[in-house]
Amino acid sequence: MNGRKAALAVTAAVALAAVGAIVWALVPGSKNEDSSSSDQSAVTVSQSIFESTQAESVTEQPDSSEAEPITASTAGSNDTKKPVKRQFTVDVLLAPLGFRVDKDYELEIAPAADVKSKPSSHLDSQDNIIYSAAVINGVTELELEDGDYEICIYPEGQPDNFKRYSWHIDENTTNKDLQLIVTEKLADGQMMIVLHWGEKPRDIDGYLVGEGETVFYWGREGKHARLDTDSRKGSGIETITVTDTNGSFTYTVDDYSNETPLWQSGAVVEVFTSENRNPTVFRVPANIKEVWEVFKLENGQLTAINKEGGIICPEKIDGSWEENHNRVRE
Repeated sequence: MNGRKAALAVTAAVALAAVGAIVWALVPGSKNEDSSSSDQSAVTVSQSIFESTQAESVTEQPDSSEAEPITASTAGSNDTKKPVKRQFTVDVLLAPLGFRVDKDYELEIAPAADVKSKPSSHLDSQDNIIYSAAVINGVTELELEDGDYEICIYPEGQPDNFKRYSWHIDENTTNKDLQLIVTEKLADGQMMIVLHWGEKPRDIDGYLVGEGETVFYWGREGKHARLDTDSRKGSGIETITVTDTNGSFTYTVDDYSNETPLWQSGAVVEVFTSENRNPTVFRVPANIKEVWEVFKLENGQLTAINKEGGIICPEKIDGSWEENHNRVRE
């Protein structure tokens, strides 16, 4: 910085001397009134140049090495953040038992906004498939940006035996939210109700009540349905298969262990039928404390209820509700 100031000062002196020489060359040899006026003009011009040079030295810009560094607060407003890719481990579970599938599946993913195919059909080239990979031994790792996606999954070599799902990805999405449930082909007229949830509470139960019977953990089989599996350690699935959908039934979920409010469990109920490739999905609403009335089943037709429920069919349980609700299962 000091070096540049010195250089500018020298430049000013040289400029002053040059102007003085030019003026002197133009002035006649004898000193009279005209020459005196010319000398005064030369001094005025020289003084103006010198002052201009001094002003330049005062307003000079700092060296680039001393410039203030650009920070996030000083960066241009046009800067955009790069999309965040989130990593997930996706399990593919086979209902009714809930184990990881033991054969390979194909998984395809497309942004929901780009999907043009019908929900009843397979994803194809017009849907902008951004991910396609084999699922080995029931698990796969993937990365996705936040957004909405359509999912298609099917056994390897059996593209016609597919199922479609919808995913929403954001900062709250967990591996459990992306868990995929698949079933073997159901017999005509059959229905499979799959309940799954997170680590807590440890034990929640599904009840299918109607036509004079209740299918649940205690009464596992009736004329119209059977309980296939009952999970008691959290993160499980519990499945009821309806073999005869003729009649009127209500499906309800109860928090058996009563450790945390049911709405915090992340409970999801998926209903599979032999006619529909895509399961009907119900998610526990906010503020459901202990009993969740999920849907009504009338001769094969589902109607959502999704509200807080009360005592579940006490007339079908031997003894009082409280005694049996708190019964310790072996």
